[in-house]
Amino acid sequence: MIKDLENSWQKLKKSVNKKAVLTMGLILICSSAGIIRANAQLPDEFVNQNDVCGLSAESSMSEKVLYNNIISNEGSKSDGAGTDNNSSKEASTSKYKSSNGSEVIKEPELNLHTYTLDTLDYLLKEKDSLRSSVRITIITGKGLHSVDNNPLIKNKLIEYCKSNEVPFHVDSSNTGRIIIDPSVEGVQECSFVKRYNLLQKVSQGNYDLIAQSDLGCEALIAWGKNPNFPNQEEALNAVINKLGDIEKAAEDKQGREALIALGKIPNLPNQKKALNTVINKLGGIEKAAEDEQGWEALIALGKIPNPKKQQEVLDIVIEKLGGIEKAAEDKQGREALIAVGKIPNPKKQQEILDIVIKSLGGIKKAAEDEQGLEALIAWGKIPNVPKQEDALNAVITALGGIKKAAQSELGRDALL
Repeated sequence: MIKDLENSWQKLKKSVNKKAVLTMGLILICSSAGIIRANAQLPDEFVNQNDVCGLSAESSMSEKVLYNNIISNEGSKSDGAGTDNNSSKEASTSKYKSSNGSEVIKEPELNLHTYTLDTLDYLLKEKDSLRSSVRITIITGKGLHSVDNNPLIKNKLIEYCKSNEVPFHVDSSNTGRIIIDPSVEGVQECSFVKRYNLLQKVSQGNYDLIAQSDLGCEALIAWGKNPNFPNQEEALNAVINKLGDIEKAAEDKQGREALIALGKIPNLPNQKKALNTVINKLGGIEKAAEDEQGWEALIALGKIPNPKKQQEVLDIVIEKLGGIEKAAEDKQGREALIAVGKIPNPKKQQEILDIVIKSLGGIKKAAEDEQGLEALIAWGKIPNVPKQEDALNAVITALGGIKKAAQSELGRDALL
């Protein structure tokens, strides 16, 4: 970074007779009216108004671009190692004015630590979500806390960029950062950045106010689906309250989405009510199993401890998929089967989970898959089943050993 800044300064000196002040780790571009700062307030003792000069009205475009590059590079430092210092800050493009009054745009930096794949789907809802006229830095992390150190957010973002021909590159100095290169003119804030900023507004509260618009409701639901975010229930209830109540919310597609998300939050008093209301509005269990949202509600209901109801609901889901073998070929089907595999009934559990694990390629292959890990842990909890220890050891190994496994919920479950 220092070498790059020195090179930039040398170019600046050659192109125009300006003076830069390098102090306290900041690059400062000066003007006769004062100091234009990259990051922070410069102490008064460093300012000599008679000995500063800046980009004048006659400055060339190349000088302004160079100035923009210096500011952008200094403002985009991050170790990408799991810190979340930026998670509550808006990423909207900051604007700095040069001495001639023209605007220079600072490139946004977005921190996706604590984001899930569902939250990323929300950010990438449009095909042109990342089409922008400014460079965007996205901190995805390196996957150090993921199963097999697999950076899920980073991989999905790269896949999206390739599929939609969005120009990008991985930061060579920090592989936990993806740089989205400019690809269109006149779009300073693409929908990805706008949606990110909406989530930051949600993080500050005012849920009822945000729920007054459809876009706000979308952001609240995305927030409520992320188990890493606080106040999920409050965010989702704001959407439901806007629509009237649980019954009225179940008549609306967005309302049903909020109710299903609410029904997936463990140990809520109205968890079952939210899911049952959705299922009833769709015409009962049989009809709900033919609808995508109904399907999701049924599987969520099938995970709430109540063996008789769970079995009834999940059996219908599995039947709709064509039976156990067919269900094991489908991601949602496997989710239903794993839920059945957790209902106390050793013989049934063993039969179901064995099919799921085999469909994923056996114990070792299953340990490379999130659903497989869940199935292996459920298998390891069944009394007196064969290869019980093998299943649990495969989970612990996939999570990086005992110490690392102990840092995750899945790992602790396996260790116990």
